[in-house]
Amino acid sequence: MKFNFQKNEYDRVHFERDFSFKEFYEKVLPIYKNVEKKASPQFQQSQLKSQSQTINFKNIAFIESITLDYDDNFSNKIVQDLLERLRALGLAFIFFDTFSSKSDARRFRLMFEVGEKISPIEYKHMAKVISLSVVQLSIDEASYSPTQRYRLSNRGGLYHEGKPLNQFVVMDKLREKIKQELSKPKPQYTRKNIDIVRYILEKHDLQSEGNRNSALNKALFIAQKMGATSSEIEEIASHSTLPGSEKSYMIRRYTK
Repeated sequence: MKFNFQKNEYDRVHFERDFSFKEFYEKVLPIYKNVEKKASPQFQQSQLKSQSQTINFKNIAFIESITLDYDDNFSNKIVQDLLERLRALGLAFIFFDTFSSKSDARRFRLMFEVGEKISPIEYKHMAKVISLSVVQLSIDEASYSPTQRYRLSNRGGLYHEGKPLNQFVVMDKLREKIKQELSKPKPQYTRKNIDIVRYILEKHDLQSEGNRNSALNKALFIAQKMGATSSEIEEIASHSTLPGSEKSYMIRRYTK
C-alpha cells in the first residue's frame, strides 16, 4: 500500500513509502507520538505515476486506502457509538484523534482499507458512500478528494482488524454508478458569476469550521473554471478563515 509523506505543512517535497494497512498503524503513527503540530509530517495515500511531479489528480495511478476527516467537535458518546458500529460491521479501520481534538469535543480521522486498487474518480465516490452510509456524521468534504493531505497525529489511535471495503461495497454497482455520473453534461461556468463564488465562500465558511478547507477548495475550483485571474483567486481566498499556510497552499494550487 503506497503512501506519500511530506516533512511538514511547509515542505513541498514528497517521498513515497510502502506499508500494509496494519503497518501504517503499528510503525508510522507511534513515531510521531510526541511531535508538535507544526513539525508533524503530512501524508497522502496513493501510488503516483511520477514521483518527480506534484500530487495531483492526473498524477495518481491508484489508491488502496481511504481517509475521512471529522472536525465537528463530537461528544465521546457519539465517537464510542461509531466505533462500536464499525466493529459490528467487521470493517478494518484505523482511528486517531487530531491535534485539535479535546476531551469531549472530539475531532478525528478514520482510515479504511479498500482491498484493491481504485482510481481517483472511484476514490471520490467510494469515500462519499462510506461517509454517508456507514459513518453517518458531518464530514469535512475535502476528504472526498484523492489528493487531500492529512497531518499525522501525536495522539495515538486504535486499529481494528477486519474486512476491507471491497467486501462491503458492491464494486460493480459503484463503478456503474460512476459511469452514469460521468455521462451527465458538465456544468458551464462563466465569469459573470464570480461574485456569487465569493458570497458562497463567505456563507459556507462561517457555517462550519470543519468545512473551511472544503469550502475554499470548491470556491477556487469554480473560480478557476470561470477563468479567474491570479489576483482574483487571491482576493476570493482572502474571504476564507483558513490559517495562512493552508490558504497559501490552496492559492498556489489554483494559480499554477
